[in-house]
Amino acid sequence: MKIEFNPRPVSQPESSQPQKLSGQSATPVATDSTSFASSALLKGQLNQIPLVRTEQVARGQSLVRSGNYPPDDVLDRIAALLGIHVKDSQGGQ
Repeated sequence: MKIEFNPRPVSQPESSQPQKLSGQSATPVATDSTSFASSALLKGQLNQIPLVRTEQVARGQSLVRSGNYPPDDVLDRIAALLGIHVKDSQGGQ
């Protein structure tokens, strides 16, 4: 594919919007009176969420202590994927 540089400016397409009437401001007046109280409430709720979920930490510790985590079939599949990746990165040797 060949890309050529074109320094000519792009012409503006004709607007399908009606012409502004005299006396109208070019800048629309902002009428949005959004309250940020809900944002502050949300931020307060987010600050109450604990950084560490102790029940999940306990679950992870229990899995590791069991001696069967991760399961052997998961380790076998990971080993196979790593083997495929190594084989592909060496050009299929």
